[in-house]
Amino acid sequence: MASKKVTAPTLAPTPNGHGPRAERHYQWLPVPNYPGFEVKGWVNASQRIRLDLGSQDLERINAAVLQIIVETKTVYEGQTYDTWFDCDGDPMPKPGEPGFLDAVPTELMMAALRTIRVDGPFVSERSPMGKSAVSASGSA
Repeated sequence: MASKKVTAPTLAPTPNGHGPRAERHYQWLPVPNYPGFEVKGWVNASQRIRLDLGSQDLERINAAVLQIIVETKTVYEGQTYDTWFDCDGDPMPKPGEPGFLDAVPTELMMAALRTIRVDGPFVSERSPMGKSAVSASGSA
């Protein structure tokens, strides 16, 4: 039986040259219940981000959201727009722009975070973002 060759992923050295580092993985995903809405998110966010999202500190939560949601777009009738649109058809601010967190409806924000898989490994039920609180050790 012939053996199958396994290729290791490309590794990026640290700035100081001390071996490989974990790279951020970003992915475009459709937002459930919002046809044509897509979000580009940091899908392998760190434990620190999970803890920030699960905190009761609004500044920490907002900072974490802005690290996880990096781009938005809308696809409609074959056209791609580099933003989401509100219920009046006006463009919403883009992630990182002033007003983004205030302009995006809560339901849309939660759907975007869930589709990035933030509600599974990164957010807890009793937190402001959604699922049950899990301690840093992983127990409820």
